[in-house]
Amino acid sequence: MTNVSAQEIAAVRARAIRVLLARPLIDRRSGTDFTALVAHGQWLQRWFDDKCGWVLVVDARHGFARLRKVPAQPSSHRGALTNRSTPRPFTRRRYSLLAAIAAVLSDTARPQISLRDLADRVQVITADTSGVADFTPRRDERIALADAVTRLVDLGVLSIVETRGDYANDEDANALYDIDDRRLGHLIAAPYPPSLAPSVEHMLHESRYGPWGPTTARDQQSVTTDMAPADDPQGPIRAIGKARVLAATGTPGTTDEQLRRKARHRIMRILLDDPVLYLDSLSTAERAYLQQAIGGIANWAAEAGMVLERRAEGWALIDPDDIATDMRFPEGNDLVKFAALLLLGALQPDRVPAGPVRYPRHSAERVIAERLRANPTWARAYQTSDGPARLAAAALEQLAGLSLAAVDSAGFSLLPAAGRYRPQIADLAPAGQAAPAPAEGHCSGPVPEQAVTFSPADQERSP
Repeated sequence: MTNVSAQEIAAVRARAIRVLLARPLIDRRSGTDFTALVAHGQWLQRWFDDKCGWVLVVDARHGFARLRKVPAQPSSHRGALTNRSTPRPFTRRRYSLLAAIAAVLSDTARPQISLRDLADRVQVITADTSGVADFTPRRDERIALADAVTRLVDLGVLSIVETRGDYANDEDANALYDIDDRRLGHLIAAPYPPSLAPSVEHMLHESRYGPWGPTTARDQQSVTTDMAPADDPQGPIRAIGKARVLAATGTPGTTDEQLRRKARHRIMRILLDDPVLYLDSLSTAERAYLQQAIGGIANWAAEAGMVLERRAEGWALIDPDDIATDMRFPEGNDLVKFAALLLLGALQPDRVPAGPVRYPRHSAERVIAERLRANPTWARAYQTSDGPARLAAAALEQLAGLSLAAVDSAGFSLLPAAGRYRPQIADLAPAGQAAPAPAEGHCSGPVPEQAVTFSPADQERSP
């Protein structure tokens, strides 16, 4: 009886971990998932803090939980999406309006606000803020504002009380919202307050790994005000010297335990939050820790209800239940994902290459153009002179977001995990030897740990 109960508890906790990975801010609307999270809140807080250094806030009284995920590596593929029939990534304008709305809400003493009042105050803030375009009630601006407001409604920061009309299409439309100021205060997950950080690097610095060490001239200049006493005429000179020492040594005073903790947290953050952990992206110390902690990482993966998949090129955590999966690939009738899959099928070599293969961008455009010519009724929005280039760019962006390709302005390379979509898998034979018989790529058994590919899957986790 005890063993059954322990298994049930482990299963509930594993699901809670994966729910939080997919939805770092959840509330009572999640039903039993939120109830289970509250019941096991202390264990989950310890687990996330120890394994990956993330802070989990569980506010049962106000009905929400917030996992402050700090990414191991900043990515341009982790943006918010619009809540529309065809979700699209937030533009810079939508992000700036989202920040302006948050500023308005944080400065609002009342528990409610109307959409008209919100729009008027956003207009005042943007007019008074340098570097941000003034908000005007044009239709495209109203649509962008509505997308930002809807995002906050989805997060539970705003709750709809009453609506009248469609603001995107009618400037006179209005709505009334309740404001959850506690949830608003937990939106920012940065370890260091952005308003006090002199740079993005400082904002992402975590003191648990050692003191802050500025690495740029701008950072060195900014820290002088903190290091130099106001009544010491030689203070600025001493501060500059100290800043240079900090910059030269990286993180002074860092202990061996802090270095191990940093390696563990970065590895687990990549495994839990990114599609793939490529070994060549790790430092020498991190690779050494990885080899020493194989058993522990496998146990942590099991605690999260996930399967650790190891290959010569890298590791991945696979969620067999798709709970932590926030992006599926391929998926239904998604045109961009179909084009990305088309590129994988057309450009991958028949045999596993000895190293990365570089492609110019026009290789992808040519594949898409041939498909468009062969099927004039397919992808009508891209049946234009610049259509192949636009669709190829979107498909490459999709592959980059899934860690299946490394893309730059000139070209791209398919990464090892892209091999899971190869119809057949075979090694390149050494010179003078016959090539071995190819192994089926879509098999249920494990692929040997060698320079081949990741095992097949119908979906891939994305940030």
